[in-house]
Amino acid sequence: MEPSPACAQWYTDTITHLRNGELEKLFPTPCTLEECHHCFYVVYDTYRIPRPILAILYPDHPSEKTPEMIVQTIRTLYDHPMTHEDWMCIVSCLHAPESFFSHLLSFVPLDIISDPTTLLHIYSYDPSRIDYLLGPDVQMNINLPSQDGSTPLHILLRNYYDPIDYPDDIDNPDDNDDLHEFNRRRVEELHPRILSLLQRGADPLLANKLGESPLSYVESLTHCPPQEKENLLRLLREYA
Repeated sequence: MEPSPACAQWYTDTITHLRNGELEKLFPTPCTLEECHHCFYVVYDTYRIPRPILAILYPDHPSEKTPEMIVQTIRTLYDHPMTHEDWMCIVSCLHAPESFFSHLLSFVPLDIISDPTTLLHIYSYDPSRIDYLLGPDVQMNINLPSQDGSTPLHILLRNYYDPIDYPDDIDNPDDNDDLHEFNRRRVEELHPRILSLLQRGADPLLANKLGESPLSYVESLTHCPPQEKENLLRLLREYA
């Protein structure tokens, strides 16, 4: 079944109201379709997040809304009383902006925040959020394992190297100027993030359920420039 014209109109009207600050005019969509692309952002085939929430968290125009106003607006757009899982889905699956991150997370109990498939792994690239999650308000463990035993350090490395998307016709990336620049930018991004996790206690020797540690993962890389690989190994071994 296709979304109705009313769904498209609801979305357009809602975005207009948000841009104009007319929060009193907001209401949930009457749509009953499971996957209406106008009304819902569907995550993992399980969670339906009202799509205008994306525009609230990442507006096209500067917004003066306080965190409290953002929260009330989000609640208004849901067609049911929000659960802890709803808030967690917004924080994790939509990568909530840093300005609202801790405020939105305050609606989630600590046992849900500590779900090993979430936050530390999702935000492993962001030192400021890692600091919040490790700090006194949440007190997560930097080596918290996911379902397969991977730590945030595992995830961070995989996000950059598993796999490196080199063109198939390039046998030696070091001989190609464009790929050399690609590698340089990756190093500039990745190394400070790895160091940030290591300085906060990430263990480069902690193995997942397949017996692979962050250190052994880097040792096994075959599509990484030799000097870059050596620098990575040196950094990890320093904290081993």
